[in-house]
Amino acid sequence: MGCESLERINVGSGNTQYNSRDGVLCSKDGTELVRFAPGGRESTFTIPEGVIRICEYAFAGCHDLRKVHLPDSVREIGTLAFFECSSLEEIVLPSGLITVGMEAFGYCERLTEIYLPESVTAIESDAFFRCKNLTSVNIPENVTCIESGTFAYCEKLRSILISGRITLIGNDAFCRCKELAEISIPDSVTCIGAHAFVMCENLIRAEIPDSVTIIGTMAFGGCRKLSGVNLPEGLIRLDDQAFMDCEALEEIHIPSGITEIGRQVFSGCTHLRSVSFSDGLTRIGADAFRDCRSMTSIRIPDSVTEIDEGAFSGCTSLSNVTLPSRFEEISQKLFRDCKDLTCISLFAGISIKRYLRRTDV
Repeated sequence: MGCESLERINVGSGNTQYNSRDGVLCSKDGTELVRFAPGGRESTFTIPEGVIRICEYAFAGCHDLRKVHLPDSVREIGTLAFFECSSLEEIVLPSGLITVGMEAFGYCERLTEIYLPESVTAIESDAFFRCKNLTSVNIPENVTCIESGTFAYCEKLRSILISGRITLIGNDAFCRCKELAEISIPDSVTCIGAHAFVMCENLIRAEIPDSVTIIGTMAFGGCRKLSGVNLPEGLIRLDDQAFMDCEALEEIHIPSGITEIGRQVFSGCTHLRSVSFSDGLTRIGADAFRDCRSMTSIRIPDSVTEIDEGAFSGCTSLSNVTLPSRFEEISQKLFRDCKDLTCISLFAGISIKRYLRRTDV
C-alpha cells in the first residue's frame, strides 16, 4: 500500500527479477503479478494471461478500480491482494483458482456477490472481512474449513451455501452478518467456533447437526431473533455465553454428553420458558440462566454437584425449583431477584447459606 499517485511501473530490460507488463510490475517470467499502479485511475483492468499468482498487496488500496478480469491461469490470490479496493464491484474468479488468501478482499465494500469455483480448496482467514454489501456466497465442495473471520461484518449477507465437507466453522466466521436469517450447517461439521455467529441479529433458525461436538464461546450470542435451535445429542462442550441474549429462544434440551454448562450460556434469554436436562450434567456455571424471565420452574438432575453463583438470578417468574439430593448447601445468591419463587424442593441434610449483607440477598 502507499504510493497512491503512482500511475505506471516501468522496469529496465536488464532487470533479472522483474518486468513490466502494461505498466504493472510482474515477476521476470510473468507468472506473478507483484503490484498494480494505484494512481493509474483505471476503473477496469484485465490481468495478463500467464499470471499464476496475484501477490500480497498487489491491488491493495486501488480505490478507483471497479472491475477486474482474471485469466484462467490464476491459481492463487495472495494475502491482502485486493484489500480496501473500496470501489470494486465485479470480479470473476477463474475455474482453476485454488487459494484465496488472508484478507484478500477485506473492506471491498461495494462487492455485492462472489462465486467461488469448485477448484478452490482454501479460503483463508478474514478473506471477505467487512465486505458489507456482499449478499450471497457459496463454499465449494473441496473447502474443509471456514477460517476465522472469513465473512465477518458482511452486514448484508443473506444467503450461504455451505458444502458437505466443512468440518470447522472458525471463530468470528460470520460475526455480525446482520441480514442472515437462516443457516443450515452440514453434518460434516464438528466444531462451531467462538463468536461464529455472534450478533447475527436477524438469524431466526440454525440447524445444528448431530456431528457437532463443540459450540464455542458466544457462538450465537446476541442472536436476538433466534428461536429454533436443537442442541445435537453428540454435543460434549457448550462454552461460556454460547447463547447469551438469544431473547426469542423459548425452549432448550441439554443433551446427555454435556457435563458442564458454562458461564452465562443462556443469560438474557428472556423468553426461555422450558429447560430440560439429561443425567450426566455435573455443574451449572455462574449466571448460566440469569435473567431468563419467562422460566417458571426448573428441575435439576441428581447428577449435578455444583451450581455456581447467580446461576438463576433475575429469573423473575421462577416459582418452583427442584434441587438434586447431593446438595449440602445453597446460597441465596443462586436465586437472587427471583421474586416469584415460592417453592424449593429440599432433600435431607440441605441447608440455606444466608448472607448478612442485604445486597447479597
